[in-house]
Amino acid sequence: MKNWYKLRATGEAAFAKHDYVAARKSFEEALKIAAPIKNEPARLAITLEELSKVCLETSNLSLATSIFDQALTLANKRSQTSSKQLDVIESELGQCLINVAKVFAKEK
Repeated sequence: MKNWYKLRATGEAAFAKHDYVAARKSFEEALKIAAPIKNEPARLAITLEELSKVCLETSNLSLATSIFDQALTLANKRSQTSSKQLDVIESELGQCLINVAKVFAKEK
């Protein structure tokens, strides 16, 4: 799982520098690692949420919304996720939802 953490960290660093191409690439690679792990939906939800933020920043609203919906569905699989992980996911997903609303508001 170290690679997942490293890819996320690389993606977060690129995102902070507004290098959305590199951020997306890192998060997509992290997604490839997280997706097959069926007993840890939190990792996949976190990765999807990060990818959705990149999509928002690059104005790919339809993809951001679709990815966010997948992340939210996974985050709701509470039986297999610790409460600490859920707190982080719900906080991140909540922020993502706020960001989506801001983007929609700007478009009107």
